[in-house]
Amino acid sequence: MPEGDHSASDAWIAAPRPGWEQRLREKRPFLSIVTPSLNQARYLEQTINSVLSQGYDRLEYIILDGGSTDGSAEIIRRYSDRLAYWVSEPDRGQVDAINRGIQRSSGDIVAYINADDYYMPGAFAAAIDGFAAQPSAGFVYGSAVAIDEQEREIVKMPARDFDLDAFVFGAMYVAQAAAFMSRQALFEVGPFSADLDYVFDWDMFIRIGRRMPGVSVPAWIAVIRDYATTKTNTGGFDRAEQIRRLVQRHSGQPFTVGYLHYYMWDLQRALASLNIPEDARLHWEVRQLQIALGQMIAEDQFLHRVGANMPAARLAEREKQLLAQVIERDTEIFRLQRVVSEAVAVRDAEIRRLQSVLGDTRARAIYCLRSWLASALRRLGLLRSRRP
Repeated sequence: MPEGDHSASDAWIAAPRPGWEQRLREKRPFLSIVTPSLNQARYLEQTINSVLSQGYDRLEYIILDGGSTDGSAEIIRRYSDRLAYWVSEPDRGQVDAINRGIQRSSGDIVAYINADDYYMPGAFAAAIDGFAAQPSAGFVYGSAVAIDEQEREIVKMPARDFDLDAFVFGAMYVAQAAAFMSRQALFEVGPFSADLDYVFDWDMFIRIGRRMPGVSVPAWIAVIRDYATTKTNTGGFDRAEQIRRLVQRHSGQPFTVGYLHYYMWDLQRALASLNIPEDARLHWEVRQLQIALGQMIAEDQFLHRVGANMPAARLAEREKQLLAQVIERDTEIFRLQRVVSEAVAVRDAEIRRLQSVLGDTRARAIYCLRSWLASALRRLGLLRSRRP
């Protein structure tokens, strides 16, 4: 059994209430939504309204705030009469809040929406339709739109059919905010993995997908905010390492095309942090490598299965070459980091040397000036010579 999976015997939540499959078919399921939040007051009310304005009467909404200090609790309190449960107190982070929220839930369908994302009108109806068409689905998901802090559209993320192999080997294309899970699936596979706090949703989709189908619906479900300080954008190489662990955990391979594609983003950020110009050759090479990896993913050319137009031997050789290029880029970045460090060390040493020279020069100048003043004062009879 893959790590992280659980059996019903050690269930972490109660099993679905009797008649859940019939309720799904009749489009009358009980629906539970969980929102984890911490200091998201500027977005939180929009998230809450996007849930409550769906107009679904079998809704159970749970908010777990991690003890925010920005007025979030006051916002939540205004809606408390429409919430099944809410709390504002310190917790152990996002995964802990989501797991505790789901443990309190009772819905046939369960989802979580972060406090800086929100649902589009008709989101619940589209998800419920998806489960009605396929009650055995482990999760249903739709399309999403990414926006920036000023609500400007960054990119559309249309849903595509679920491909478990692609997920296992490093291609994550389900927008979490647009996904709804069956209670039966969560009952069987267990809670979100706290040791993968950057990619716990990805891990969950794989674990569910091994038991039950993931089903896409032709609807725009959610809006996701993408800005500099999000958890994803600040994860850096820690997030990249979690993706590598996730891929290895589920695929058995230490490196895959999918993982390397994500890793290229972090290399680009590393180059930017070193103030290497965007038009530098190294930037260009990393981008070209990322494009090649992205093309392989788009064409389903993973090492474990042959692409439609590429023989297995050639595919394996291509991945080997790509990996060699990644190692080469890494080596160059480490070299640049050493050069920068050495340059900083040389600069600091030179500053200390100049400070020492200036200090000595100033001390000598002061000594000479004092001697000259003393001689002048003695000649003028204003300063007596010291007796021996």
